[in-house]
Amino acid sequence: MTTPAHDVAQFIADNVAGLTLGTNLRVGDEETPVVVGRDAFSINVTDVPGVDAEPFVDGGDRTRIERPSASIMLRGDKDDPRMVRSMAVMLADVLDLSSFGPWFDCRVQGSGPLSLGRDEEGFPRASLTVRLQGWVEQFPLYHGAAPVPGLIDQAWLDATLATSSRGRRNLTFSAAALAGDRLWVAFPQSLSGPVAAPLRLYDGLTSRTTLATALQAGGVAVLVRGAPVLYDVHATAAAVAAGAHIAKVL
Repeated sequence: MTTPAHDVAQFIADNVAGLTLGTNLRVGDEETPVVVGRDAFSINVTDVPGVDAEPFVDGGDRTRIERPSASIMLRGDKDDPRMVRSMAVMLADVLDLSSFGPWFDCRVQGSGPLSLGRDEEGFPRASLTVRLQGWVEQFPLYHGAAPVPGLIDQAWLDATLATSSRGRRNLTFSAAALAGDRLWVAFPQSLSGPVAAPLRLYDGLTSRTTLATALQAGGVAVLVRGAPVLYDVHATAAAVAAGAHIAKVL
């Protein structure tokens, strides 16, 4: 699991024929080329603020119920302005009262899709917002800089890398690398996320270029609150420059 927008986009791709992740269905603020005709149709799913998370009475901040929202923006076909409205209505029908991933309840907000008229290029637009509700458990995420060891297990993770308690894979961390070190991240396999959200590791807060990574160990058993949880351990494919690094995991 990464962000609610990724989960919503994956659910749409899995349930609506003709929508393909990375082409006419995208997550976040990815640039979409503007062309004339039916190929102009596109959907963009973006995370927007929902309401406050609520800790479990018996779990404190380790497990909580989250109520985020996602905005779905549709850009239609210049030659068929009714198409974007019909697609927005269909998405509302597919999403409303559905459940997927960690979300046991998805609700379309308001009375449904909102028509936004045409943009400056003449493309008709529409939008809808969904609010999600689900149980999100917090796990330790490992991160840092280190050379490749002979054995990767929980003892090495605990002794070598720092941890942050998270319910999602999204993470920003700082690390001081020595010559030969790689940047490392390790998280539960349950946080691997949908196809819409492959692992991305950036070196730098504003970097738009992902670092090449490799799965160093899969299914490493880590005790989390007394129960074994399977972790995947990733590292950069090559050593990074010695010195300070600020990295983002998505």
